[in-house]
Amino acid sequence: MNSESNKKLGNGRVLLLVTGILYIVLGFFGLLGSFLLDTVGQMFGLRTGFWTIVSVILSAYAILLGIIGIVQRNKISMGSILVKLSMVYLILSIISVLITALVTRSFLTISAVVSVVFWAIPICYIIGAYKNLEQHSGNTKGLNSGKYYMQRHWVLYAMLILPLAYFFIFSYIPMVNILLAWSPNNVILSVWETPWVGWANFERAFQLQPFRDAIRNTLMFSALDLALGFPAPIILALLLNELKFPRFKKITQTISYMPFFLSWIIIGGMATTLFSQNTGAVNNIIYDLGGTPIPFLTNSTHWVFTNVFLAIWRTVGWSTIIYLAAITGINPELYEAADIDGASRIQKMWHVTIPGIRPVMVVLLILTLGGIMSADLARFIALDNGLVRSVSEVIPTFIYRWGLLSMQFSLSAAIGIFQSVIGMVLLLGGNWLAKRLGSNGFW
Repeated sequence: MNSESNKKLGNGRVLLLVTGILYIVLGFFGLLGSFLLDTVGQMFGLRTGFWTIVSVILSAYAILLGIIGIVQRNKISMGSILVKLSMVYLILSIISVLITALVTRSFLTISAVVSVVFWAIPICYIIGAYKNLEQHSGNTKGLNSGKYYMQRHWVLYAMLILPLAYFFIFSYIPMVNILLAWSPNNVILSVWETPWVGWANFERAFQLQPFRDAIRNTLMFSALDLALGFPAPIILALLLNELKFPRFKKITQTISYMPFFLSWIIIGGMATTLFSQNTGAVNNIIYDLGGTPIPFLTNSTHWVFTNVFLAIWRTVGWSTIIYLAAITGINPELYEAADIDGASRIQKMWHVTIPGIRPVMVVLLILTLGGIMSADLARFIALDNGLVRSVSEVIPTFIYRWGLLSMQFSLSAAIGIFQSVIGMVLLLGGNWLAKRLGSNGFW
């Protein structure tokens, strides 16, 4: 029995070793073929610049998988990171073939046939992982349990078909149009028919002084929102948690999150009514008290802080709900132990409540960092006026005015990709930093 088990385990290792070598060979041939892709692409009428990038990415990915497969051939299981990465490679390859077929209107192109042939490599990885798992556990109980789970709950998985189809059709397929960022601006031809211009749209964007000003303003507002807006709901949640009158607590919480349901257009009208320098209610009170009216909406500095104040006022109550829910999950015995030790209310807040909600704080902070290069378009459109344009122009308003109103779709696509890449880098960086500091992060 043991000899047969060792024989099967050895077969699994050999299979993984062979497929790892094949992955590396495929990757190197793919990199070599990338230099010849311009000629091949012209023969089949493909967008050669785009397909060169795709080929290099998939080839580098294949080399990485091959190295991992050879190094960890004795540790692979169905749940290993290598199998997951192999599945991702398989999905990317399938998508590449489908897009190629869409462009050439044929599945019988050389690239499609080669891709289909090399689908055997990730499949071999999964087979090898199955063999290793089988021999590691002595039976297929783990696999059977998963199989039986799928059979028992197949209705739940079937219910996922429509949501997945919705996101695939309306979210993923339209992503093909990000190719506009590497295309000349043309409202007549499709993205497949326009020539490849490389990074020209990105270079043009950074050469525009208004875009550089928009980046500066976006970072400025993101920093103010992070410094002033992020702690606000935490402080409010801590204060509400200390209230001893439940009815007053509920009324206060309801009043605080009601502004979240007001659109920015309504808030903009309210801001004009309250903060107008000549007719605003706030300035009328200041004038009646002998003071000088303050240009809340016409002076750049005052407008910035008025904008940030209104954003905090609108969202602080709604964000508080998340922290209050986290506070309710704290074990009451911790507060009882703190009472026995003679801790004051501030000490319990500092040593029990805040550490209890720290995981939620970290997650929301990571999400905030991920959106540091974006801004709410409605917020700045509703409060904007020509007198403060030097500070009110952020990246979304720049895209709206320069990209959409002026029909510069390629320029707006390039800027959108720039936003997304920076946001993803900040999101991953924030998650890495959170884990380094001892928190869980997202993954």
